[in-house]
Amino acid sequence: MFRLILISILCLAVFCAETQTPEKPKAVTLENYDTIIQNYKIAMIHFDVDHDPYCRSVRPILKKVEKFLRSEKNVFIGSVNVLKEKTLAMRENITNYPSVRIYRKGKFYKNYNKGAEASQILVFIKKLLLPFVSKINSTWEASKFSQSLSWVVVAYVKPEQREETHKLLKEVAHLPEFDEYLFGITTDEEIAKDMKIKKTPKIVLYSNQDREKYYSDITSVQKISNFLKENSHPYIQELSFAGLSALIRTREPFVILFADSEYDTKISLVKSYMKNSKKRMEVVWLDGPKNPVFYRDFPLSGRWPCLLISTNWNDENFHRYEDKRITRKGLNKFFEEFEKGTLPVVKKIKQEEVTEANDNTALITPKDWKKFVLDETKDTFVLIYAPWCEYCKALRPHYVDIAKHFSHVEDLALFRFNGDAYQVPGVTVAGYPTLVFYPRNQKQKYISYEGSRSFGGLKEFIEENATVDLAKKKETLQENETEQKPEL
Repeated sequence: MFRLILISILCLAVFCAETQTPEKPKAVTLENYDTIIQNYKIAMIHFDVDHDPYCRSVRPILKKVEKFLRSEKNVFIGSVNVLKEKTLAMRENITNYPSVRIYRKGKFYKNYNKGAEASQILVFIKKLLLPFVSKINSTWEASKFSQSLSWVVVAYVKPEQREETHKLLKEVAHLPEFDEYLFGITTDEEIAKDMKIKKTPKIVLYSNQDREKYYSDITSVQKISNFLKENSHPYIQELSFAGLSALIRTREPFVILFADSEYDTKISLVKSYMKNSKKRMEVVWLDGPKNPVFYRDFPLSGRWPCLLISTNWNDENFHRYEDKRITRKGLNKFFEEFEKGTLPVVKKIKQEEVTEANDNTALITPKDWKKFVLDETKDTFVLIYAPWCEYCKALRPHYVDIAKHFSHVEDLALFRFNGDAYQVPGVTVAGYPTLVFYPRNQKQKYISYEGSRSFGGLKEFIEENATVDLAKKKETLQENETEQKPEL
């Protein structure tokens, strides 16, 4: 079994490069969700919506993975249409999408937030099928195992040290920061000799991206963990549309290189610096001039090459390095200033702030949610939208009209929130647009709007759920409207 899995891992890159499968993964519903989780050793469930471009870009990748694993009876890969399965999405507390849940042996294991390329997902799943620490029985296995992933850890120990070392490695393998590492152990002295290990016990990190081997003594979980962190250098890979979504959702700092035609040289320079950097960050690159689809997400001026560091996607702060020639000296200075905290911050070209718009609907961001939406003194109504959503654009005029209609009601406030740019605090977003109502003094739970996307539907909903006195205000408004109505 170990040998078959190992061979399949080595075949992933070739398969992913050649296979094209535009279909969707298998459909998962409320009726079969629990059965699937219980019946498979590994279940990967993708929660998505049809109109989201990130979701659409992930589907063929998952289908490609599913096709490769078709002979693996212990693995299930499927997708949940959140718009059709709202009850399931709410039960599973899905607040953003695409969201990918991993279940292992019938229990929730983790949310998948690693790379979104087919090869990365396949490696992740294949690793879950292996033991946390694999036993290596031959030189052939040791050789192939050490080359199978970007980072591979092998302990070469004496027979009497096996049990204790296995326990230490298993604890390290359970740590989330080492999800992309393979761990193995052998007590065979001939294997150690063939792998050019002069003295045992020894732990070896095979860093296959920079083709280096790093050696350490086996002492404790903390020391092994520190050793791996200090010597593991990020793999610089090309960025895809789906990959960007996955990268953003990790909420970790990352570096992105917008290269030009001479990208090989630029990548080598960045890789060289990151190898010696104390900061561990994901590093990705893409051909800037050929990928205008990414421009709206970053503060770019159109000059190539360009290097950006994102420290926190939600606050939209970036650090930018632009130069016709990215040099080692310039790159060193840029990263040194970043580590000192002296680099200037650049924002997205279009930065959305809390604004009192002319249409009586304030645009808010996550940092203002508690202050405005959860204000105990007011009823609050929030439109959660996406800039690209045609349904949102169609609803906008009616939402503006209803805001004007109730503009004189002091204790009722209407807001807009960009759900595509930010995670919505405490709200399950099953699709766009989503409207939620928070009654005054009852902010623990919101009321979802399920009515028609019309002025009449919105008006009726507010009148039914408002805790403030609307009657007198509306009478005054109706009188004013009657007075201003022109004679026929």
